[in-house]
Amino acid sequence: MEREKEVKVLGIDIEKLEEKLINLGAVKISEENQKNILIESDSTASIPEGSYLRIREIPSADEEKSVITFKKNIENDNLRENLEFTSEILDTENMLKILKEIGYGNYSIGYKYRISYIYENCRFDLDRWDEETYPYPYAEIELRDEVDLDKILQKLEIDKSCISKKSIKELQDELNRK
Repeated sequence: MEREKEVKVLGIDIEKLEEKLINLGAVKISEENQKNILIESDSTASIPEGSYLRIREIPSADEEKSVITFKKNIENDNLRENLEFTSEILDTENMLKILKEIGYGNYSIGYKYRISYIYENCRFDLDRWDEETYPYPYAEIELRDEVDLDKILQKLEIDKSCISKKSIKELQDELNRK
């Protein structure tokens, strides 16, 4: 189990953010295309509000890696904070069949291109989803300590009004209500 603390940065030019990160000496740690399967209940079983279950497939030249993650949201006024439980899976199709049998047969698939950097003990994920999943690029900032948030926002000239604690599911729901 890992404790994750993060925010999303919405409504910004992520190419400019990437340029600032590079100019400040951020280290690029990955670039990947992801297939994300967001799993929902189709029965009386339910996933707690604000939490979610996801399978992520990350293809590479050598092999495709698949992991299942349950993120349990913890109330925090300043950040999105989750307890994160992740395990590698060998067969996504069979995992989906198992989940369906126990009442988690509804799911949606989204495709994301992500570039990740490390800077000042923070991880920056620059995300672009396919149009159907979420049409606006955004950045996620994962922090070890929430006291670092103000410092990093100031250094990168990010306005606090661009900060969100919402999950991708909450962003999608908000967009669908418009």
